[in-house]
Amino acid sequence: MRPFGLFERFGLELEYMVVDPKHWMIRPIVDEVLSARAGMTVSDWRDGEVEWSNELVNHVVEIKVAQPVSSLEGIERVFHERILAMRPSLEKLGATLLPGAMHPFMDPTCETSIWPHESREIYELYDRIFNCQRHGWANVQSAHLNISFQTDEEFARLHAAVRVLLPLLPALYAASPIADGHTTGFADTRLDYYRTNQERLPPLGGDIIPERVWSEAEYEQEIFEPINKAIAPLDPEHVLSKYFLNSRGAIARFDRGSIEIRLNDTQECPRADAAFARLVISVLKALVREDWSSRDTQAGWETNELKALLLATIQDARHAKIMDGRFAELFGLPHRKMKAGAIWKHLIETVGTADDADVYETYLEHGTLSERMLGEVSKTPSRDELKTLCQKLNACLFENRMLIP
Repeated sequence: MRPFGLFERFGLELEYMVVDPKHWMIRPIVDEVLSARAGMTVSDWRDGEVEWSNELVNHVVEIKVAQPVSSLEGIERVFHERILAMRPSLEKLGATLLPGAMHPFMDPTCETSIWPHESREIYELYDRIFNCQRHGWANVQSAHLNISFQTDEEFARLHAAVRVLLPLLPALYAASPIADGHTTGFADTRLDYYRTNQERLPPLGGDIIPERVWSEAEYEQEIFEPINKAIAPLDPEHVLSKYFLNSRGAIARFDRGSIEIRLNDTQECPRADAAFARLVISVLKALVREDWSSRDTQAGWETNELKALLLATIQDARHAKIMDGRFAELFGLPHRKMKAGAIWKHLIETVGTADDADVYETYLEHGTLSERMLGEVSKTPSRDELKTLCQKLNACLFENRMLIP
């Protein structure tokens, strides 16, 4: 039996890049940063209520709750406190942290350094199979949200709700409008790369929106078996786990009893990440309660229908036009076409908490972090403009405040 019931526990994981605070180039020294705190070479280090750990590349570090928590209330203060505590170790190494979902001018073809220590055989195999010296692998930072479930029935209810919410997430979280030193035309460039980074083996990512499966047995048959079959010729020693290989926008961790939502771009500060995570949880609880639409209605949405909506929000975030009027009905709105941001406004007004009103106000007035980042630079930004943007984002992280024009 899985340990926790539906919505009884949550996890939050935030990824940051280690950079040089003078030139704002990436620094592949996460191993040195963790070693400085732990006193030995480690891949993860417990720091009070949080844990720091490595990722695929040696310039990205993750901070996460050390154990699933019953509530995310106040988690931003915990994260911010530990980020500040990490600062002296970073400064001794001539480094700092940069939030956001993509480095704005990193060249992954020549700057990527794969994690070289514990579990490196996993990362090296990924690199051999997929070529991780590129965006979508080496230049991505996300905010993973984990939500518990216990039974197949609870999984089915949560999975149905998560699937229909996924297309809306970039309209809230988009934070990656710049790559390779120029604006890309995508509000969520990270997800534009993410959705194709494993195209060599299509079963691994599917259509990013998970398939319509409602039990562990169905998930095994429809998702895990094709993944295992696709990877088998390239991984004869079974180094790679099906849970690691599954790269849909939300993945089921039956071994942990949780669904992990992976579409969220990391924001500029824990305050924003935590507020958005709490909002997402509130929306999912309302969907599971069937406040606005029935479970059957939610479950009835086909993967390709939701994928089309997701592609629109990856491109235009809150300005994406949701042309299928049925989608608004899922969230208690009239059957009509509307922009994704209008749906979020309704959801904020309906289930948003007063404690997070300042974060909502910034979003509603000034837009996603992508929009606010673009407001800081010209249409064809210079390197100096991008460095200044990095400096501002860094200040937001350590001061735990949002980027406001």
